[in-house]
Amino acid sequence: MLALALRLDKKKSDLALRPALGTKLTAWMKRLETLPYFAETFPLHWR
Repeated sequence: MLALALRLDKKKSDLALRPALGTKLTAWMKRLETLPYFAETFPLHWR
């Protein structure tokens, strides 16, 4: 769900969803994105 929120924030920046997630969740998502298998979990149409 967080990935979906970040994707929406990227497409419609006027929603300002990223600041609403807070610093702890944003930091957690960044740590997840560094994992080697992370990119493989995204649907093809999100890439």
